[in-house]
Amino acid sequence: GDIDKVRVIRSFGNWTMGCMDSLACNFNPEANMSDGSCEYAQEGYDCNGNINVQIGDEAFGGIVFYVDESGTRGLVAASENLSSDESHLIEHYGEGFEFGCYEINLINSNYTGVGYGYQNTINIYNHNCTLSDDGISAQQAALDFQSSNYNDWFLPSLDELYLMRNSIFDSGSFISDWYWSSSNYDDLNGYYVSFFNYSNSIGYTNKYDTNPIRPVRAFGNWTMGCMDSLACNYNPDANMADGSCEYPELGYDCEGNITEYIVGMEAEGGIVFYVDETGQRGLVAASEDIGNYEWGCDNVMVNGADEQAIGNGFQNTVDIINQGCTSEEGGIIAAKSALDYEVEGFSDWYLPSLYELESMMIYLACNNSLGNERYWSSSEYIDNDDDAYRYWCNDWGTPINKDARLMKNYVRPIRAFGYTLGCMDSLACNYNPEANMSDG
Repeated sequence: GDIDKVRVIRSFGNWTMGCMDSLACNFNPEANMSDGSCEYAQEGYDCNGNINVQIGDEAFGGIVFYVDESGTRGLVAASENLSSDESHLIEHYGEGFEFGCYEINLINSNYTGVGYGYQNTINIYNHNCTLSDDGISAQQAALDFQSSNYNDWFLPSLDELYLMRNSIFDSGSFISDWYWSSSNYDDLNGYYVSFFNYSNSIGYTNKYDTNPIRPVRAFGNWTMGCMDSLACNYNPDANMADGSCEYPELGYDCEGNITEYIVGMEAEGGIVFYVDETGQRGLVAASEDIGNYEWGCDNVMVNGADEQAIGNGFQNTVDIINQGCTSEEGGIIAAKSALDYEVEGFSDWYLPSLYELESMMIYLACNNSLGNERYWSSSEYIDNDDDAYRYWCNDWGTPINKDARLMKNYVRPIRAFGYTLGCMDSLACNYNPEANMSDG
């Protein structure tokens, strides 16, 4: 409440106004009266905009532990460890976070090099893996960390963490423990760096183990992008991976062209289940069953339809159709339903032979638990005219078996790609020596 008197002054004569602080970028050595105009470099930079830090300096929100050879970018470690109990420091051995994602196949998170810590962290975090307790994972803890007004922290890769240990161990308030990196080792383990055993400093351990973490952040002239030369969006200028890599589908290139046929890929109108030794021809199954049908031709020995090997399903199907058989109920039979099938512009489907069906079922159903239904082949049971071969994924007995032709079983059409259709019988008048699939 007291009021003081003020006596103002002014200068006269030959004063030079300017910045008189020698640490300022616009320091004027001739100035003898400061005018408040001093300008200073941004933290960690010189007055020309170049990074001006050394290993161990406190800048950019943490402790500098890496500056690359260009001198334009680097990494800092947080000034303290993170604790799973949310206190500001880990005070004793063994307190920390689980790696997370136990028994999970982590894709694009196995990188160990400098520049990959951010991508590893983001990829693992996005898996949203459960832990053995109700806590948070090491990756989430690093991403959630905020310090010195920076919120872009992440868990270092193995090499980044190793550099940290070797560069600032004496000045970083570390404890004698294993610190988690963000580099996944396998489904059960993650990589760590020992901050007490220099003779065996890098290793991996169970993802359920709790270890301390030290988040890091990047500063300077990093270029984020995809660093994998095999990816469709590979950026040769990127020097920090950001998890943005995009890859072609299995068996395709980045332009959508088929590079190789692989069992399991979706191509040629269905799901590839067989590729021969050339790699250029094979068989695809329709993406779905088309119903239950009788085999037909009960009490009729079909003229043909007795082949069982791969490559003979189409001829068997044609032989059955040419026999003119019908079902007991007067509807269409299995072979006709397959031959009439059309999808994605493909109309050359047929009923698989016995061993074409076996190959399809082993991949599509038996190994993938897609059901335990009985499926018709186009191969008739040659010992009598009452049965035909079918296949099912049972847990007992023989999956290849015969069934009465009046029974209704599932139909899954197939089609061939890369084959040359024609007559393969050398005794026939129209024998085609180049044919590798018989067409009846």
